[in-house]
Amino acid sequence: MPKTIINSSNISLLPPTSDYVFCNLFGSEENTDCLKSLLNSILNDNPHVYDLKLKPTEHKKRTEDGKSIRADILADINDSTAIVNIEMQCSNLGNSIDRMLFYQAIHRSRSIDEGEDYKTMPQIISIWIIKPNLYHDLNNCTHEIKMALHDEKGMYIRTASEKERIIIIELDKLPNYIKQLENTHNKTQDEVQVKLDRFSAWMSFLTNPLSLPQEYDDIDTIHKAFDKLRGMSSDPDIRAEYSQAMREKSDRTANYNAGKEEGLEEGIEIGREEGIEIGVERGMKEGERNAKIETAKNFLAMGLSIEQVMQGTGLTKEDIEAISNG
Repeated sequence: MPKTIINSSNISLLPPTSDYVFCNLFGSEENTDCLKSLLNSILNDNPHVYDLKLKPTEHKKRTEDGKSIRADILADINDSTAIVNIEMQCSNLGNSIDRMLFYQAIHRSRSIDEGEDYKTMPQIISIWIIKPNLYHDLNNCTHEIKMALHDEKGMYIRTASEKERIIIIELDKLPNYIKQLENTHNKTQDEVQVKLDRFSAWMSFLTNPLSLPQEYDDIDTIHKAFDKLRGMSSDPDIRAEYSQAMREKSDRTANYNAGKEEGLEEGIEIGREEGIEIGVERGMKEGERNAKIETAKNFLAMGLSIEQVMQGTGLTKEDIEAISNG
């Protein structure tokens, strides 16, 4: 068993994958150095975060029928040339991509003031750290969504803009990702080691801080984050707030699942009713057609011409010829 940085005896840590814990760990002024280190590990210095200022995380609705959002962590970086939003999402409430796009749109709508030139718009970088996996057919644990230019056949040409970026990190794929990275042959060992030391170290901390390998021992900001986490975990007030936050999230999940089930039942019932209506409508149409056919037979027996039968029944010439020959 590999040595770990921390002695795990008698420690019951709060999970960093809880959005409540995550926000308290990285969303405070005293821990902006940890947040910068985490961001640089995820962004791989594209861009390198050298300056960071935390922003209010709540966007209140601007219209009566609008929607408010509360981000986990929101910050201006690099002299306000970019806005970064980090969301820890470890419960499946459905419509993940739609939610990401909505958050992105809200951040964009608040990124420029009236009268400002569009050229001053900052880059919006949204980072979503998620469990369970979103893309089951892909092996990589990180994915990025950007605006892209396509031709008329839908073929990718190039990135249309770097101003909108959504980065998705699937934590459950981290072990396989590390193995894949270690076996990569088209990078030098130094490049692989740098990536392992930064990104994998922070992701390992988030998933299991007590089992962080000793090879990451020289990352001071992780030690600082662990000390903060240990202090939070030993604070009875914070543990009580955490328990309350988890109960509220459990209630939201239960309400979502109940609504989903209710919606499914309602959909089945609506489908049943619509099926009956469609069946009745089809039956009526079939009955009308059969009546026209019987009328056409009578007209033909009376010696009326095909044109006269067409006029009297509304059937086509082909229909009447088929009846006459049948």
